[in-house]
Amino acid sequence: MESERNDPNALVEDAIKWGEGKNKRWSDGIQRQELWFDFFNYAGIHRHVFLYTTPTIYIKDIHIHTGLNGDQGVVNYIVIVNGATKEDKLEPYIALYDSDGHLVDEKFSLQGTFIINDPHLWWPLFMHPQPGYLYSLQVSLCNPNSLASSDGDIYRLPVGIRHLQWNDTSLTINGKPLYLRGFGKHEDFHVKGKGEDLSVLIKDFNLLKWVGANSFRTSHYPYSEETMYMADRHGILIIDETPAVSLRHFKKEVLDLHTQILQELISRDKNHPSVIMWSLGNECQTVENSSRPYFQHLSELARTLDKTRPITLVLNAAVDKDHVGDLLDVVSVNRYFGWYEDPGQTEVIGQKVQNEYHAWHAKYHKPVLVTEYGAGAVAGLHNSPGFVFTEDYQVELLLEHFKAYAGLRQEEGSFLIGEMIWNFADFMTDQDSKRVYGNRKGIFTRDRQPKAGAHIVRCHYFALAKELDSFNSTHLCYPSFYGG
Repeated sequence: MESERNDPNALVEDAIKWGEGKNKRWSDGIQRQELWFDFFNYAGIHRHVFLYTTPTIYIKDIHIHTGLNGDQGVVNYIVIVNGATKEDKLEPYIALYDSDGHLVDEKFSLQGTFIINDPHLWWPLFMHPQPGYLYSLQVSLCNPNSLASSDGDIYRLPVGIRHLQWNDTSLTINGKPLYLRGFGKHEDFHVKGKGEDLSVLIKDFNLLKWVGANSFRTSHYPYSEETMYMADRHGILIIDETPAVSLRHFKKEVLDLHTQILQELISRDKNHPSVIMWSLGNECQTVENSSRPYFQHLSELARTLDKTRPITLVLNAAVDKDHVGDLLDVVSVNRYFGWYEDPGQTEVIGQKVQNEYHAWHAKYHKPVLVTEYGAGAVAGLHNSPGFVFTEDYQVELLLEHFKAYAGLRQEEGSFLIGEMIWNFADFMTDQDSKRVYGNRKGIFTRDRQPKAGAHIVRCHYFALAKELDSFNSTHLCYPSFYGG
Protein backbone atom coordinates (compact mmCIF):
# COMPACT_ATOMS: atom_id res chain seq x y z
CA MET A 1 0.00 0.00 0.00
CA GLU A 2 1.34 3.41 -0.96
CA SER A 3 2.84 4.70 2.31
CA GLU A 4 -0.40 3.70 4.07
CA ARG A 5 -1.57 7.33 3.85
CA ASN A 6 -3.54 7.19 0.62
CA ASP A 7 -4.97 3.75 1.25
CA PRO A 8 -8.76 3.85 1.64
CA ASN A 9 -8.58 2.08 5.02
CA ALA A 10 -5.58 4.01 6.34
CA LEU A 11 -7.57 5.95 8.93
CA VAL A 12 -8.58 2.77 10.70
CA GLU A 13 -5.41 0.75 10.09
CA ASP A 14 -2.95 3.38 11.28
CA ALA A 15 -5.02 4.62 14.18
CA ILE A 16 -6.12 1.38 15.86
CA LYS A 17 -3.39 -0.83 17.32
CA TRP A 18 -3.62 -4.43 18.42
CA GLY A 19 -5.70 -4.64 21.58
CA GLU A 20 -7.84 -1.59 20.73
CA GLY A 21 -10.05 -3.24 18.15
CA LYS A 22 -12.24 -6.32 18.26
CA ASN A 23 -9.44 -8.86 17.97
CA LYS A 24 -9.24 -12.66 18.07
CA ARG A 25 -6.36 -14.97 18.89
CA TRP A 26 -6.28 -18.74 18.77
CA SER A 27 -4.04 -21.03 20.79
CA ASP A 28 -2.04 -22.13 17.75
CA GLY A 29 -0.75 -18.58 17.20
CA ILE A 30 -3.27 -17.52 14.56
CA GLN A 31 -4.54 -14.02 15.15
CA ARG A 32 -7.01 -11.78 13.43
CA GLN A 33 -7.93 -8.12 13.68
CA GLU A 34 -11.61 -7.38 13.10
CA LEU A 35 -12.41 -3.85 11.99
CA TRP A 36 -15.69 -1.97 12.19
CA PHE A 37 -16.84 -1.80 8.62
CA ASP A 38 -19.03 -3.91 6.38
CA PHE A 39 -16.92 -4.37 3.27
CA PHE A 40 -13.96 -6.56 2.46
CA ASN A 41 -10.60 -5.19 3.58
CA TYR A 42 -8.63 -5.82 0.40
CA ALA A 43 -4.84 -5.58 0.59
CA GLY A 44 -2.30 -4.64 -2.07
CA ILE A 45 -2.06 -1.84 -4.61
CA HIS A 46 -5.56 -1.17 -5.92
CA ARG A 47 -4.87 1.36 -8.63
CA HIS A 48 -2.48 2.17 -11.43
CA VAL A 49 0.89 3.60 -10.41
CA PHE A 50 2.52 6.11 -12.75
CA LEU A 51 6.11 7.28 -12.68
CA TYR A 52 6.81 10.57 -14.42
CA THR A 53 9.39 13.31 -14.61
CA THR A 54 8.98 17.06 -14.48
CA PRO A 55 11.12 19.96 -15.70
CA THR A 56 13.15 21.79 -13.07
CA ILE A 57 10.45 24.46 -13.03
CA TYR A 58 7.03 22.87 -13.16
CA ILE A 59 3.34 23.37 -12.45
CA LYS A 60 2.71 22.01 -8.96
CA ASP A 61 -1.00 22.79 -8.60
CA ILE A 62 -3.93 24.67 -10.13
CA HIS A 63 -6.84 26.08 -8.14
CA ILE A 64 -10.10 26.68 -10.03
CA HIS A 65 -13.16 28.49 -8.68
CA THR A 66 -16.11 28.98 -11.00
CA GLY A 67 -19.28 30.98 -10.59
CA LEU A 68 -21.97 33.03 -12.28
CA ASN A 69 -22.41 36.77 -12.63
CA GLY A 70 -25.73 37.33 -14.32
CA ASP A 71 -25.43 35.90 -17.83
CA GLN A 72 -21.66 35.59 -17.53
CA GLY A 73 -19.58 32.66 -16.41
CA VAL A 74 -16.62 33.32 -14.12
CA VAL A 75 -13.49 31.16 -13.93
CA ASN A 76 -10.96 32.24 -11.32
CA TYR A 77 -7.63 30.44 -11.43
CA ILE A 78 -4.38 30.33 -9.47
CA VAL A 79 -1.33 28.45 -10.75
CA ILE A 80 1.25 27.23 -8.23
CA VAL A 81 4.77 26.86 -9.67
CA ASN A 82 7.57 24.90 -8.06
CA GLY A 83 11.31 25.24 -8.65
CA ALA A 84 11.36 28.85 -9.84
CA THR A 85 13.68 31.47 -8.37
CA LYS A 86 13.55 35.25 -8.50
CA GLU A 87 16.00 35.18 -11.40
CA ASP A 88 13.78 32.94 -13.54
CA LYS A 89 11.67 34.90 -15.99
CA LEU A 90 8.49 32.94 -16.50
CA GLU A 91 6.23 33.66 -19.44
CA PRO A 92 3.01 31.97 -18.34
CA TYR A 93 0.34 31.45 -20.93
CA ILE A 94 -3.14 30.44 -19.73
CA ALA A 95 -5.69 29.59 -22.41
CA LEU A 96 -9.32 28.56 -22.07
CA TYR A 97 -10.85 26.45 -24.85
CA ASP A 98 -14.42 25.28 -25.40
CA SER A 99 -15.32 21.60 -25.87
CA ASP A 100 -14.69 21.87 -29.64
CA GLY A 101 -11.15 23.17 -29.07
CA HIS A 102 -11.89 26.79 -30.00
CA LEU A 103 -10.01 29.44 -28.04
CA VAL A 104 -12.32 31.37 -25.70
CA ASP A 105 -9.81 33.66 -24.03
CA GLU A 106 -6.17 33.84 -22.95
CA LYS A 107 -4.20 35.32 -20.05
CA PHE A 108 -0.54 35.90 -19.32
CA SER A 109 -0.27 35.69 -15.55
CA LEU A 110 -0.28 32.92 -12.94
CA GLN A 111 -3.46 34.27 -11.34
CA GLY A 112 -6.46 35.73 -13.05
CA THR A 113 -10.13 35.57 -14.03
CA PHE A 114 -11.85 34.56 -17.24
CA ILE A 115 -15.24 36.17 -17.92
CA ILE A 116 -17.29 34.19 -20.48
CA ASN A 117 -20.36 35.67 -22.10
CA ASP A 118 -23.24 33.24 -22.66
CA PRO A 119 -21.28 30.36 -21.13
CA HIS A 120 -22.04 26.66 -21.48
CA LEU A 121 -22.73 25.70 -17.87
CA TRP A 122 -21.91 22.38 -16.27
CA TRP A 123 -25.22 20.66 -15.57
CA PRO A 124 -25.96 17.28 -14.00
CA LEU A 125 -27.47 14.49 -16.03
CA PHE A 126 -31.19 15.00 -16.82
CA MET A 127 -31.14 18.73 -15.96
CA HIS A 128 -29.94 19.91 -19.38
CA PRO A 129 -29.79 18.55 -22.94
CA GLN A 130 -25.98 18.80 -22.79
CA PRO A 131 -24.93 17.60 -19.31
CA GLY A 132 -21.34 17.58 -18.16
CA TYR A 133 -20.10 20.35 -20.47
CA LEU A 134 -16.37 20.89 -20.01
CA TYR A 135 -14.04 23.65 -21.09
CA SER A 136 -10.29 22.98 -21.17
CA LEU A 137 -7.80 25.16 -19.34
CA GLN A 138 -4.28 24.93 -20.77
CA VAL A 139 -1.52 26.21 -18.49
CA SER A 140 1.93 26.70 -19.97
CA LEU A 141 5.00 28.15 -18.31
CA CYS A 142 6.31 29.25 -21.68
CA ASN A 143 4.42 31.57 -24.02
CA PRO A 144 4.00 29.59 -27.27
CA ASN A 145 4.24 32.86 -29.23
CA SER A 146 7.55 33.74 -27.62
CA LEU A 147 10.95 33.22 -29.24
CA ALA A 148 12.16 31.75 -25.95
CA SER A 149 12.59 28.03 -25.36
CA SER A 150 9.42 25.97 -25.76
CA ASP A 151 10.48 23.35 -23.22
CA GLY A 152 8.32 24.73 -20.40
CA ASP A 153 5.83 22.64 -18.45
CA ILE A 154 2.26 22.35 -19.83
CA TYR A 155 -0.85 21.05 -18.08
CA ARG A 156 -4.43 20.74 -19.36
CA LEU A 157 -7.33 20.71 -16.94
CA PRO A 158 -11.05 20.12 -17.67
CA VAL A 159 -13.19 22.94 -16.24
CA GLY A 160 -16.93 22.87 -15.60
CA ILE A 161 -18.61 26.22 -14.90
CA ARG A 162 -21.24 25.81 -12.20
CA HIS A 163 -22.33 27.43 -8.95
CA LEU A 164 -23.67 25.76 -5.78
CA GLN A 165 -25.79 27.40 -3.09
CA TRP A 166 -27.58 26.00 -0.04
CA ASN A 167 -29.79 27.13 2.83
CA ASP A 168 -31.79 25.41 5.59
CA THR A 169 -34.03 23.47 3.20
CA SER A 170 -32.38 23.18 -0.22
CA LEU A 171 -29.30 22.75 -2.37
CA THR A 172 -29.17 24.41 -5.79
CA ILE A 173 -26.91 24.26 -8.83
CA ASN A 174 -26.86 27.23 -11.20
CA GLY A 175 -29.95 28.51 -9.41
CA LYS A 176 -32.04 25.35 -9.84
CA PRO A 177 -32.97 22.99 -6.97
CA LEU A 178 -31.06 19.72 -6.80
CA TYR A 179 -32.71 16.46 -5.81
CA LEU A 180 -30.16 13.67 -5.55
CA ARG A 181 -31.27 10.21 -6.65
CA GLY A 182 -28.58 7.64 -6.67
CA PHE A 183 -26.61 5.18 -4.60
CA GLY A 184 -23.88 4.37 -2.21
CA LYS A 185 -21.29 2.33 -4.11
CA HIS A 186 -18.11 0.35 -3.60
CA GLU A 187 -15.02 -0.23 -5.68
CA ASP A 188 -15.56 -3.99 -5.85
CA PHE A 189 -15.92 -6.62 -8.56
CA HIS A 190 -15.50 -10.35 -9.11
CA VAL A 191 -11.95 -11.77 -9.31
CA LYS A 192 -10.21 -8.36 -9.22
CA GLY A 193 -11.75 -7.33 -5.92
CA LYS A 194 -10.90 -3.66 -5.43
CA GLY A 195 -8.34 -3.60 -8.24
CA GLU A 196 -9.17 -0.86 -10.70
CA ASP A 197 -10.77 -2.07 -13.92
CA LEU A 198 -11.64 0.58 -16.50
CA SER A 199 -14.11 -1.68 -18.29
CA VAL A 200 -16.06 -2.09 -15.02
CA LEU A 201 -15.90 1.68 -14.52
CA ILE A 202 -17.48 2.25 -17.95
CA LYS A 203 -20.08 -0.43 -17.23
CA ASP A 204 -21.02 1.22 -13.93
CA PHE A 205 -21.51 4.63 -15.52
CA ASN A 206 -23.61 3.10 -18.29
CA LEU A 207 -25.79 1.45 -15.64
CA LEU A 208 -26.08 4.69 -13.65
CA LYS A 209 -27.46 6.38 -16.75
CA TRP A 210 -29.65 3.38 -17.64
CA VAL A 211 -31.27 3.40 -14.21
CA GLY A 212 -31.83 7.18 -14.25
CA ALA A 213 -29.47 8.08 -11.39
CA ASN A 214 -27.79 11.46 -11.15
CA SER A 215 -25.44 10.87 -8.22
CA PHE A 216 -23.50 8.57 -5.94
CA ARG A 217 -21.42 8.73 -2.77
CA THR A 218 -17.83 7.48 -2.71
CA SER A 219 -18.63 5.20 0.20
CA HIS A 220 -16.52 4.79 2.19
CA TYR A 221 -13.24 6.18 0.86
CA PRO A 222 -11.95 8.36 -1.98
CA TYR A 223 -12.45 6.69 -5.37
CA SER A 224 -9.95 6.62 -8.22
CA GLU A 225 -9.16 9.77 -10.17
CA GLU A 226 -10.46 8.04 -13.31
CA THR A 227 -13.85 7.77 -11.59
CA MET A 228 -13.89 11.48 -10.82
CA TYR A 229 -13.02 12.49 -14.39
CA MET A 230 -15.67 10.12 -15.72
CA ALA A 231 -18.27 11.75 -13.47
CA ASP A 232 -17.24 15.19 -14.72
CA ARG A 233 -17.78 14.15 -18.36
CA HIS A 234 -21.12 12.42 -17.78
CA GLY A 235 -22.71 14.94 -15.42
CA ILE A 236 -22.91 12.58 -12.45
CA LEU A 237 -22.88 14.28 -9.03
CA ILE A 238 -20.54 13.01 -6.32
CA ILE A 239 -20.50 13.17 -2.54
CA ASP A 240 -16.78 12.76 -1.83
CA GLU A 241 -16.09 10.85 1.40
CA THR A 242 -13.07 10.34 3.65
CA PRO A 243 -12.23 6.81 4.86
CA ALA A 244 -13.62 7.40 8.36
CA VAL A 245 -15.94 4.43 8.83
CA SER A 246 -17.66 3.69 12.15
CA LEU A 247 -15.11 5.64 14.19
CA ARG A 248 -15.35 4.89 17.89
CA HIS A 249 -12.09 6.51 18.98
CA PHE A 250 -11.77 10.31 18.87
CA LYS A 251 -8.22 10.61 20.15
CA LYS A 252 -5.63 13.10 18.98
CA GLU A 253 -3.66 10.63 16.87
CA VAL A 254 -6.84 9.65 15.02
CA LEU A 255 -7.78 13.30 14.48
CA ASP A 256 -4.30 14.12 13.18
CA LEU A 257 -4.53 11.40 10.56
CA HIS A 258 -8.14 12.30 9.68
CA THR A 259 -7.04 15.92 9.25
CA GLN A 260 -4.26 14.92 6.85
CA ILE A 261 -6.57 12.68 4.82
CA LEU A 262 -9.24 15.40 4.55
CA GLN A 263 -6.62 17.90 3.36
CA GLU A 264 -5.37 15.43 0.75
CA LEU A 265 -8.89 14.61 -0.43
CA ILE A 266 -9.87 18.25 -0.96
CA SER A 267 -6.51 19.04 -2.55
CA ARG A 268 -6.94 16.22 -5.06
CA ASP A 269 -10.62 16.68 -5.95
CA LYS A 270 -11.20 20.42 -5.51
CA ASN A 271 -11.38 21.17 -9.25
CA HIS A 272 -13.94 18.50 -10.20
CA PRO A 273 -17.33 20.07 -11.03
CA SER A 274 -18.98 16.70 -10.28
CA VAL A 275 -17.98 16.93 -6.61
CA ILE A 276 -20.76 18.83 -4.87
CA MET A 277 -20.26 17.86 -1.23
CA TRP A 278 -17.53 16.76 1.18
CA SER A 279 -18.41 13.93 3.55
CA LEU A 280 -16.30 13.77 6.72
CA GLY A 281 -17.12 10.10 7.31
CA ASN A 282 -19.76 7.42 7.71
CA GLU A 283 -21.65 6.16 10.77
CA CYS A 284 -19.19 7.43 13.36
CA GLN A 285 -20.25 7.26 17.00
CA THR A 286 -21.61 10.78 17.29
CA VAL A 287 -23.43 9.86 20.51
CA GLU A 288 -20.04 10.25 22.23
CA ASN A 289 -19.35 13.67 23.75
CA SER A 290 -15.80 13.51 22.40
CA SER A 291 -17.13 13.39 18.83
CA ARG A 292 -18.20 17.04 18.91
CA PRO A 293 -14.80 18.79 19.23
CA TYR A 294 -13.41 16.19 16.83
CA PHE A 295 -15.87 16.97 14.04
CA GLN A 296 -15.96 20.67 14.86
CA HIS A 297 -12.26 20.79 13.99
CA LEU A 298 -12.80 18.86 10.74
CA SER A 299 -15.83 20.87 9.61
CA GLU A 300 -13.98 24.14 10.23
CA LEU A 301 -10.97 22.81 8.36
CA ALA A 302 -13.08 21.76 5.37
CA ARG A 303 -14.67 25.21 5.16
CA THR A 304 -11.26 26.85 5.38
CA LEU A 305 -10.03 24.73 2.47
CA ASP A 306 -13.20 25.08 0.36
CA LYS A 307 -16.10 27.45 0.96
CA THR A 308 -17.83 26.58 -2.32
CA ARG A 309 -19.26 23.18 -1.33
CA PRO A 310 -21.44 22.07 1.61
CA ILE A 311 -20.09 19.79 4.34
CA THR A 312 -21.82 16.64 5.56
CA LEU A 313 -21.20 13.63 7.78
CA VAL A 314 -23.29 10.49 7.31
CA LEU A 315 -25.10 9.89 10.61
CA ASN A 316 -26.78 6.82 12.07
CA ALA A 317 -27.19 7.85 15.71
CA ALA A 318 -30.60 8.39 17.25
CA VAL A 319 -31.62 11.95 16.49
CA ASP A 320 -31.99 12.88 20.17
CA LYS A 321 -28.51 11.54 21.03
CA ASP A 322 -26.48 13.00 18.14
CA HIS A 323 -23.98 15.74 19.06
CA VAL A 324 -22.71 17.03 15.72
CA GLY A 325 -25.52 17.69 13.22
CA ASP A 326 -25.48 21.46 13.77
CA LEU A 327 -21.84 21.54 12.58
CA LEU A 328 -22.87 20.39 9.11
CA ASP A 329 -24.44 22.09 6.09
CA VAL A 330 -26.41 18.98 5.08
CA VAL A 331 -27.67 16.34 7.50
CA SER A 332 -27.15 12.93 5.89
CA VAL A 333 -28.81 9.95 7.55
CA ASN A 334 -28.70 6.16 7.15
CA ARG A 335 -31.89 4.32 8.16
CA TYR A 336 -33.05 0.78 7.38
CA PHE A 337 -36.77 0.71 8.12
CA GLY A 338 -38.18 -2.70 7.24
CA TRP A 339 -34.73 -4.30 7.31
CA TYR A 340 -32.59 -3.90 10.43
CA GLU A 341 -35.55 -2.25 12.14
CA ASP A 342 -38.89 -4.12 11.90
CA PRO A 343 -37.79 -6.63 9.22
CA GLY A 344 -40.72 -7.89 7.18
CA GLN A 345 -43.01 -5.03 8.27
CA THR A 346 -43.14 -2.86 5.17
CA GLU A 347 -46.46 -1.35 6.25
CA VAL A 348 -44.73 0.71 8.99
CA ILE A 349 -42.15 2.29 6.67
CA GLY A 350 -44.20 5.33 5.62
CA GLN A 351 -44.85 6.65 9.12
CA LYS A 352 -41.32 5.90 10.30
CA VAL A 353 -39.83 7.83 7.39
CA GLN A 354 -42.07 10.81 8.13
CA ASN A 355 -41.25 10.84 11.86
CA GLU A 356 -37.52 10.26 11.45
CA TYR A 357 -36.64 12.93 8.93
CA HIS A 358 -38.98 15.54 10.35
CA ALA A 359 -37.18 15.08 13.66
CA TRP A 360 -33.76 15.66 12.12
CA HIS A 361 -34.89 18.83 10.37
CA ALA A 362 -36.70 20.12 13.43
CA LYS A 363 -33.54 19.69 15.53
CA TYR A 364 -30.97 21.16 13.15
CA HIS A 365 -32.87 23.20 10.51
CA LYS A 366 -30.65 21.86 7.73
CA PRO A 367 -31.43 20.11 4.43
CA VAL A 368 -31.83 16.36 4.97
CA LEU A 369 -30.38 13.72 2.64
CA VAL A 370 -31.16 10.00 2.91
CA THR A 371 -27.78 8.42 2.22
CA GLU A 372 -28.67 4.78 2.89
CA TYR A 373 -31.80 2.64 2.91
CA GLY A 374 -32.57 -0.70 1.34
CA ALA A 375 -32.84 -4.46 1.75
CA GLY A 376 -30.75 -7.47 0.89
CA ALA A 377 -31.92 -9.64 -2.02
CA VAL A 378 -30.36 -12.84 -3.32
CA ALA A 379 -30.73 -12.81 -7.12
CA GLY A 380 -33.24 -15.40 -8.23
CA LEU A 381 -34.75 -15.95 -4.78
CA HIS A 382 -38.50 -15.33 -4.83
CA ASN A 383 -41.47 -15.74 -2.54
CA SER A 384 -45.06 -14.54 -2.46
CA PRO A 385 -45.69 -12.77 -0.18
CA GLY A 386 -42.30 -11.13 -0.05
CA PHE A 387 -39.85 -12.48 2.51
CA VAL A 388 -36.52 -11.01 3.62
CA PHE A 389 -33.66 -11.71 1.20
CA THR A 390 -36.03 -12.30 -1.72
CA GLU A 391 -36.12 -10.02 -4.74
CA ASP A 392 -39.85 -9.58 -4.06
CA TYR A 393 -39.24 -8.16 -0.59
CA GLN A 394 -36.58 -5.76 -1.86
CA VAL A 395 -39.09 -4.43 -4.40
CA GLU A 396 -41.83 -4.03 -1.76
CA LEU A 397 -39.49 -2.20 0.60
CA LEU A 398 -38.28 0.17 -2.13
CA LEU A 399 -41.84 0.98 -3.22
CA GLU A 400 -42.89 1.88 0.32
CA HIS A 401 -39.90 4.19 0.67
CA PHE A 402 -40.65 5.84 -2.69
CA LYS A 403 -44.15 6.70 -1.47
CA ALA A 404 -42.85 8.04 1.84
CA TYR A 405 -40.22 10.25 0.17
CA ALA A 406 -42.86 11.57 -2.25
CA GLY A 407 -44.89 12.65 0.77
CA LEU A 408 -41.94 14.57 2.19
CA ARG A 409 -41.11 16.20 -1.16
CA GLN A 410 -44.66 17.42 -1.65
CA GLU A 411 -44.87 19.19 1.70
CA GLU A 412 -44.69 22.96 1.79
CA GLY A 413 -41.17 23.97 2.77
CA SER A 414 -39.81 20.53 1.98
CA PHE A 415 -36.31 19.92 3.33
CA LEU A 416 -35.57 16.56 1.65
CA ILE A 417 -32.84 16.96 -0.98
CA GLY A 418 -32.32 13.38 -2.05
CA GLU A 419 -32.62 9.62 -1.65
CA MET A 420 -29.71 7.25 -2.18
CA ILE A 421 -30.18 3.48 -2.14
CA TRP A 422 -27.72 1.17 -0.45
CA ASN A 423 -26.31 -0.29 -2.62
CA PHE A 424 -25.69 0.09 -6.34
CA ALA A 425 -24.36 -3.48 -6.62
CA ASP A 426 -23.70 -6.44 -4.34
CA PHE A 427 -20.20 -6.41 -2.85
CA MET A 428 -17.90 -8.66 -0.87
CA THR A 429 -17.70 -8.51 2.93
CA ASP A 430 -15.98 -10.43 5.66
CA GLN A 431 -17.41 -13.88 6.39
CA ASP A 432 -20.41 -13.47 8.67
CA SER A 433 -23.56 -15.43 9.47
CA LYS A 434 -25.63 -12.35 8.53
CA ARG A 435 -24.02 -12.02 5.10
CA VAL A 436 -24.95 -14.40 2.27
CA TYR A 437 -21.60 -14.47 0.43
CA GLY A 438 -21.21 -10.72 0.79
CA ASN A 439 -23.66 -7.86 1.10
CA ARG A 440 -26.69 -8.44 -1.16
CA LYS A 441 -28.36 -5.03 -0.89
CA GLY A 442 -27.40 -4.09 -4.45
CA ILE A 443 -30.09 -3.57 -7.07
CA PHE A 444 -27.49 -5.08 -9.40
CA THR A 445 -25.59 -8.27 -8.72
CA ARG A 446 -21.86 -8.16 -8.12
CA ASP A 447 -21.31 -8.87 -11.83
CA ARG A 448 -23.72 -6.01 -12.70
CA GLN A 449 -26.85 -7.91 -13.73
CA PRO A 450 -30.17 -6.28 -12.77
CA LYS A 451 -32.40 -7.70 -10.07
CA ALA A 452 -36.14 -7.00 -10.14
CA GLY A 453 -35.51 -3.95 -7.97
CA ALA A 454 -33.35 -2.35 -10.67
CA HIS A 455 -36.32 -2.08 -13.03
CA ILE A 456 -38.49 -0.54 -10.30
CA VAL A 457 -35.76 1.97 -9.45
CA ARG A 458 -35.34 2.82 -13.13
CA CYS A 459 -39.01 3.63 -13.42
CA HIS A 460 -38.90 5.72 -10.24
CA TYR A 461 -35.76 7.68 -11.08
CA PHE A 462 -36.88 8.56 -14.60
CA ALA A 463 -40.24 9.66 -13.23
CA LEU A 464 -38.41 11.95 -10.80
CA ALA A 465 -36.30 13.33 -13.64
CA LYS A 466 -39.49 14.20 -15.51
CA GLU A 467 -41.27 15.59 -12.44
CA LEU A 468 -38.41 17.60 -10.91
CA ASP A 469 -36.09 18.41 -13.82
CA SER A 470 -38.57 18.47 -16.73
CA PHE A 471 -36.60 15.73 -18.43
CA ASN A 472 -38.38 14.53 -21.56
CA SER A 473 -38.60 10.83 -20.71
CA THR A 474 -40.17 8.28 -23.05
CA HIS A 475 -40.03 5.43 -20.52
CA LEU A 476 -43.29 3.56 -20.00
CA CYS A 477 -43.50 4.21 -16.26
CA TYR A 478 -46.81 4.70 -14.51
CA PRO A 479 -46.84 6.80 -11.32
CA SER A 480 -49.70 4.77 -9.84
CA PHE A 481 -47.53 1.66 -10.08
CA TYR A 482 -44.70 2.88 -7.84
CA GLY A 483 -46.64 5.35 -5.74
CA GLY A 484 -44.77 8.48 -6.91
